[in-house]
Parts: sequence; structure tokens; C-alpha cells
Amino acid sequence: MTRRELFLPAVLVAMILVFPAFGKFPYAYYQFLRWVASVTAVVFAVVGFRVGHRWAPLLFVPVAVLFNPLMPFHMRKADWLPLDVGAAILFVMCAALFDRSLKRW
Repeated sequence: MTRRELFLPAVLVAMILVFPAFGKFPYAYYQFLRWVASVTAVVFAVVGFRVGHRWAPLLFVPVAVLFNPLMPFHMRKADWLPLDVGAAILFVMCAALFDRSLKRW
């Protein structure tokens, strides 16, 4: 897996997670957001574990559960905002960290 293959999706997911802070969107957008965030979190948990970061599933499985689209958590927008920003930061930071590990793997 190359740097672009992991880092670019992480940045895109981060942008999608933070974007709702700047406006009101239809419910379908938030459903799409849940799918993208939860699938990306599962991928990061697996990739992180495979490259030797045994803690990655401990971070990303809860993110996948929080954003899961099948049994969603319902909260106000103000409650989601810090979670969205935190998840976005987590994706970008771990993508950079995993990139270094992938080069050695």
C-alpha cells in the first residue's frame, strides 16, 4: 500500500467529517457520512493492526461503532461537532503514522 493509497482517503474523510460544521445539510448527507466514516475506521483498524500498531483497533473500532449507519446514535448537531473534528484529526494523524510503518512493513 502506498502513501497516497492511505493518506488521500484519510484526508478526504477528514474533510467530509468537518464539512457539516459549516452549514445545514439534508439527512442523506449524514447517512453518507456515517457509511464513509465507519468503513474508513474499519480499514484503519485492520491496516494499523497488520503493520504492527496493536492499539489501532482500540481507537478505530469505537469510531466505527459511533458512526455506524445500521444502528445510528442520534444526537444534536452541536454534540456531533466535537466528535466529527476529533475523528477527522485521528484519521489524518494515524494515516501519517501508518504511512511510516507501511514503508517498513
